[in-house]
Amino acid sequence: FKVLIDEFEADGNARESAGQFIELAEQHPKSPVAVNSLAWVVVNVSRGKDLERATVLLARNHVESSRLDAVCKELPFRLSLASESLLRELRSRSPHKDVRAQASFHLAVYLRQQLRLVDAFREETADPRRFEQFYGKDFVEHLAGLDTSASLKEVETIYEDVAWKYSNIRINDSTMGRTARRELYAIRNLSIGRTAPEISGIDVDGRNFKLSDYRGKVVLLDFWGHW
Repeated sequence: FKVLIDEFEADGNARESAGQFIELAEQHPKSPVAVNSLAWVVVNVSRGKDLERATVLLARNHVESSRLDAVCKELPFRLSLASESLLRELRSRSPHKDVRAQASFHLAVYLRQQLRLVDAFREETADPRRFEQFYGKDFVEHLAGLDTSASLKEVETIYEDVAWKYSNIRINDSTMGRTARRELYAIRNLSIGRTAPEISGIDVDGRNFKLSDYRGKVVLLDFWGHW
């Protein structure tokens, strides 16, 4: 494993090195080096068959590993059926609270990323062949048949679960609970089709006003400040 890392650092081509890491993991499936090798592929390779193979092997053989936090954080940006499957497996089966927390939080992130991709895929000007070229036929078929309402509802359910079970776990510069509650507020109040939250203030002429005073009209909100 160290030799492969050194070789990668010398030539810097993750996609060319990925196959060797996977081969090492398959040669020693019960060794901790297998998890390290497969996790390296997921973290360093953004797409392709090697990425999918590494993700599948992690789900098949290493769900009980305690060293998959970094993998969970990358999977929302590795959209595929295998990535979603691994996050779901870790969320439900990992014996480690920290891994379950990361898998839960990042499954919600993954599903939101997928919903954004569905919006792009379903635009009139979208070319399905380009999506298929990048993501593969199976995943494009999955996008075409996705129930977006049910998926968004699942995102809400997961964030509620995260806010309840993993509230104090740190993520970036905040906690999972605070971040999950912020995301829930955005979904429930700031999404397209929802009634905008009330805003009140004083206009340039010194008169009090509320956003709801302009309901039924087109309103442009310009947020700005000085720091």
